[in-house]
Amino acid sequence: MNHEPLHEYQDDEVQGESRVVTRYIEAQSGEEFKVKYSFEDPFPNDKDVGLVVKIDGNLVDDGFCRKEKFTKGGAFHTEGVEVKAGSKWRVQRLCFGELRISK
Repeated sequence: MNHEPLHEYQDDEVQGESRVVTRYIEAQSGEEFKVKYSFEDPFPNDKDVGLVVKIDGNLVDDGFCRKEKFTKGGAFHTEGVEVKAGSKWRVQRLCFGELRISK
């Protein structure tokens, strides 16, 4: 938000695959955001990388980065979801929704 990275919180209760990273952030309803990912030490730079970005369990982006295309510290981002409206494609920007808490 405001072009500044948000603090990421780790949930120690989340049990998952060793290759899956789950983090939580504090969000403000209605604010647009981007997902930024980067590759830093000790991540090996001699492998191709497949990426899947899910938000609230929904696929937002997936892709493939060839090892030749990224360097240590190289950053990539996801701004939104590609949607088709009629015969044209457009990017629907990511936006925090209203938080609904139920008991």
